[in-house]
Amino acid sequence: KMDAYLLIAVLQLGMCTGLFCEGRLEPGIPPWVLTLYMLSMGGAFVYLLMAVWFAMHASVVANCSSTRLLTQFVRLPIPTWDHVEDLRTYANSFESVAWKNMLRIP
Repeated sequence: KMDAYLLIAVLQLGMCTGLFCEGRLEPGIPPWVLTLYMLSMGGAFVYLLMAVWFAMHASVVANCSSTRLLTQFVRLPIPTWDHVEDLRTYANSFESVAWKNMLRIP
């Protein structure tokens, strides 16, 4: 999910940078409007930069946590050769079973 947020935030950060560098207001605008414009563009830039940074950090932490969970905490037990030998059955054990048990439905 963070990858989708990251893509949108990067696109918006690019648009904000374009407006900050090339976005010109009409001549004759009062200085207070220009100040508010620069403050809002600066705030948007910082907010979007932090959003990109946190989205990248969250993506890396999620991938690292899932790898750690899969490799360290939920590792499937690998049986030893003795466990495999204990679970194995031989044909001679089938021959010693009663007829009722030989022909039963599994």
